[in-house]
Amino acid sequence: MRKLLYILTTLFLVTACTGDEIEPVVPIPNDECPIAFACIMENETNMQQGSGRSAIRRKAPTALAQNFKLWGYKTTATGTQSVFDGYNIEYKNGTAGTTESNTHDYEYVGIENNGLSGGIQTIKYWDFGASAYRFWGATGGTFNANGTTLTIPGLSLSTAEPTTPLFSALYHRSPVSSEVVQLQFKRPYAKVRVMFYNSEELTGDDQVLLTDISFGGGTGSIATSGQLVVTYPTTSTTTETITQTNSATQDALTFNGVTLDATHGTTSNNAVLAVPTGGTDWYYTLPLSTAATAPAFTLNATIDGEAKTATIPTAYMQWKPNTSYTYIFKISESGNKLDYGDVIIEPWLFGGSQDEEWHNW
Repeated sequence: MRKLLYILTTLFLVTACTGDEIEPVVPIPNDECPIAFACIMENETNMQQGSGRSAIRRKAPTALAQNFKLWGYKTTATGTQSVFDGYNIEYKNGTAGTTESNTHDYEYVGIENNGLSGGIQTIKYWDFGASAYRFWGATGGTFNANGTTLTIPGLSLSTAEPTTPLFSALYHRSPVSSEVVQLQFKRPYAKVRVMFYNSEELTGDDQVLLTDISFGGGTGSIATSGQLVVTYPTTSTTTETITQTNSATQDALTFNGVTLDATHGTTSNNAVLAVPTGGTDWYYTLPLSTAATAPAFTLNATIDGEAKTATIPTAYMQWKPNTSYTYIFKISESGNKLDYGDVIIEPWLFGGSQDEEWHNW
């Protein structure tokens, strides 16, 4: 009977992440209830700001399907204690159900831990006498001795999607219960693109040509290489904090020319993408700044031979990890005026499909 109870309650879940609610794990009377995990990319919420436009965007997260290192602490009457001290969590496709601790192809029991504890990793159970638990993890980078600081080096500006370590948000639980712990993993990069549309109708062979397109905040405003340091608290209820060190910078992002005509860039809904120099769609950037230090950015372009500029307020220039930014610019008065139109700010989700529903520009 005990073996059956273990099988029913041992849910170390780094799940298939379909976006469905994960059923809670019900503790058994003897309190031997294994701690359970589910690892997903951040849930999508609509965060766009701008000129009264709204959109509904849905994208189902997918399985993490990667090994990662896990840290966990609990708070008791006697202080804070380590529970998972850099446990190695291994993804083994097709092995779900083969052990008590593996229901979704992720295993941690019986694996050697080369960290501080050494030896072979064992199963962990909830302490219902604890007042709180905190968990976090990463697929790469380097943790310090107690796991509270993660350093992710070697980040660089790119026009190709980086393959880079992921880090989780802090997961805090209080009061203690045995529901599945859902770790949410993030990328250390943001991604940025610019688009254009013409507010006046173009007919026949009429065109608006944009060249010499650049987007920046002045001298050294964009990091081209650097590292992030993520700090996790073991006692407070605050989230993780992120600090950034840049080793090289540049003044602006540059883009190939854009042509607007009677069928391309006629409204904000079919704005034309300015392709990044040397790329195809997005710039993958290091985080930019905090609200206190964010510069205003300027979009510079030559429109039909005349230099034009548009300024983005500092409120929209706080590039954050795991977030995408689409800046849309409007051309009017027969190409004589360039305006900032809107910015779409939303979580950069991993995998899945996306539906869009547009309302009221």
